[in-house]
Amino acid sequence: MIEMKVLLVYPPDSYLAGEEYFVHRSPPLGLAYIAALLEKAGHDVEVIDCVIENWRQRIWEDDCYHVGLSWNEMRSRIKQVEPDIVGISCMFSCQFRNAQKTARLVKEVDPNIPVVVGGAHPSGAPSLVMKDPDFDFVIIGEGEYSMLSLVNCLEEGGSLDVVQGLVFRENDVLKINPRKHFPRDLDVLPFPARHLFPIKEYLVLSADYKMNGISAKRIPFTTMITSRGCPNRCVFCVIHKVWGRFWRARSPRNVVDEIELLVDKYKIREIHFQDDNLTLDKNRMRNICREILNRGVDISWTTPNGVHVNTLDEDLLQIMKRSGCYRLFLGIESGNPYILNSIVEKGLSLARVREVVKLIKRLDMETVGFFVLGLPGETKDTMKDTVEFAKSLDLDHAQFSIATPYPGTDLYDQCKSMGYLKNEDLSKLWVGCANISTDAFSSEDVQKVCDNAKREFELHKLVKHPRKLFSRNELRKICKYFLRDTRLQR
Repeated sequence: MIEMKVLLVYPPDSYLAGEEYFVHRSPPLGLAYIAALLEKAGHDVEVIDCVIENWRQRIWEDDCYHVGLSWNEMRSRIKQVEPDIVGISCMFSCQFRNAQKTARLVKEVDPNIPVVVGGAHPSGAPSLVMKDPDFDFVIIGEGEYSMLSLVNCLEEGGSLDVVQGLVFRENDVLKINPRKHFPRDLDVLPFPARHLFPIKEYLVLSADYKMNGISAKRIPFTTMITSRGCPNRCVFCVIHKVWGRFWRARSPRNVVDEIELLVDKYKIREIHFQDDNLTLDKNRMRNICREILNRGVDISWTTPNGVHVNTLDEDLLQIMKRSGCYRLFLGIESGNPYILNSIVEKGLSLARVREVVKLIKRLDMETVGFFVLGLPGETKDTMKDTVEFAKSLDLDHAQFSIATPYPGTDLYDQCKSMGYLKNEDLSKLWVGCANISTDAFSSEDVQKVCDNAKREFELHKLVKHPRKLFSRNELRKICKYFLRDTRLQR
């Protein structure tokens, strides 16, 4: 086999004036896993994380801020690499425009370089993405084996029909290869190729971690994924387009092997598990904790993507704490029972939420609640129920998001068919921007409710705990809400 020169790119970010923006502080794990498998197969791989390589740079263009390498800097880097194929990550719909610009740059450098794009947005809307002629391929779902198969086919001149989850053009006709299965044995995957990224820059940024007023306990930290797939059917979630609905997990030994590597090689002191269902298998979670304790690994950890409340019990929480867990993000979503279970389809009771939050607090661990406002079927009163329920819980933090109709979600299909979409500008598809209007509420109503919810929660926390010594970040967050501080956040 002749090795191929593969360039993987995480494009620059863009954010709107007034939008809170936070630079990612760990290597993009999707690209890092793809790079690791390609390297293992003998291909020459380079990675450009355009954001981290010049994260201090902000350029005002096209009515938004551009973060990272400039387009001229990117063009120079692509020329320097001289790739045989370029893979582009596009995890968010609001960043799709930058993925398009990146593909256009590649074609300007050399129109014969194949360009493939993957991630949550292309997986949810592959036909829409392929309307752009600068994209030659879309990979739907997990990228490792599909990308390797595609690279091998292009290098050997094989048939593209064998590449699972591949979207391509054949005689100007769009073809979509079905994904027959997702790999079940995740232990066979090599650990993410973090060595290909400027790891020191991430560690510098992780030392200044402040997201929505929440700081890391120990630095430096990094991210990990220990499982894939989600059997839940939350109406607003697109992750099943990437991982599928069948839950698959790495073994506890494999997980802690990677933790030890991160501690020994990069001096990592905290792990942020990015799983969507970290605690789905309670026995596996207990065994991960036991493995950490038995090996004497000194690590703190948390769950910023959230865990399902129904998966937690006191015995599990106790061993999680002993192994280093200090904060849990809980996917609560709504404080109205009808919205929670008939609209979101969460399969969760509010009584269970109260019980688990009390358990966590009794163990002296932090709690963060995730809530979603503005779903079709809601009213102003049901949204008020959610805000009041959040205030009634003894949460350390609450994150209120606006229901966002991402392409590929049931929510998008419903809004599209009912005429609820305010606009289809992808740059506005993020959880801080209201895009849904129904007969019961307008997008402006939702925006106002969400903004007020944040202020109400922080005021309630301040009144409920008048003697508490709030951290500098918490006080800054509270003051920002009350003073309507619109200064842009790094």
